[in-house]
Amino acid sequence: MKINFIDKYFLSPIRVEQGYNFVNTITYAVVALALLYTIFIILRKFKVKIDFKFLLSTLPFILFGSTLRAFIDSGYMIRNFWTVSPGIYLLTTFIFLLGLVFGLMIGHKTKYPWYSITNLIGIIVLVNLIAINITKISFENIGLFLGIVFTIVSLAVAFYFVFTKLKWTWITDKIGYAAFTAHLLDATATSMILFFVGGWEKHPLPRFFIERFGAFSFIPLKMVVIIPAIYVISTEIEDKQLRNFLLISIAVLGLAEGMRNLISLLII
Repeated sequence: MKINFIDKYFLSPIRVEQGYNFVNTITYAVVALALLYTIFIILRKFKVKIDFKFLLSTLPFILFGSTLRAFIDSGYMIRNFWTVSPGIYLLTTFIFLLGLVFGLMIGHKTKYPWYSITNLIGIIVLVNLIAINITKISFENIGLFLGIVFTIVSLAVAFYFVFTKLKWTWITDKIGYAAFTAHLLDATATSMILFFVGGWEKHPLPRFFIERFGAFSFIPLKMVVIIPAIYVISTEIEDKQLRNFLLISIAVLGLAEGMRNLISLLII
């Protein structure tokens, strides 16, 4: 009975790409929170300053995870636990932590900023992944890709103008707006790709709304969730390190999903 339950809600969705269900979504969320807590403790122990530079140091690793998943989804690389959710998040986090440790060690000995070294390590890992699969990139959908990027940039500028007029300083600072923009990217890219190319949303809640109200319903759905989340974190958490860490975690999640969809567009 237990084996059937595990296979139905956890193993089968990975094997045959069934997407997420409410059982594995809740379970993975709990695991993710435990993982985030562990990472935060590690960062605090090593006295790593969690700021915008820290966020920038994660970008190559986010792009690595997104690009790897895009190649997997397109059938160009081997599909297993470590190359799909949730394994790919564990793999990418592990590689980032290794890059962080090496960055801190080399930075301590050479006096170079640790985040620059960590960034360089991430870029090397990302470039190697792209180099191995460079022939798989077709650029057939480059027009739609550029159209989506233009739409995201336009919306990001428009929202920033509105938030500034409203004097919502809690969301217009660098990290807060990075978290917002990351999910705006994810929502816009997902909506436009579903509308113009087709496909299906893998997460159960947005899938419910998209199937009933159309692809573009995902954008307001995201806004309704992400804006209050940023508000609560930015205004209620006094510990700046913890506050920035949570906002960066939100940004990473949105950027990882959104960039995977955009990169997949250049491969399919």
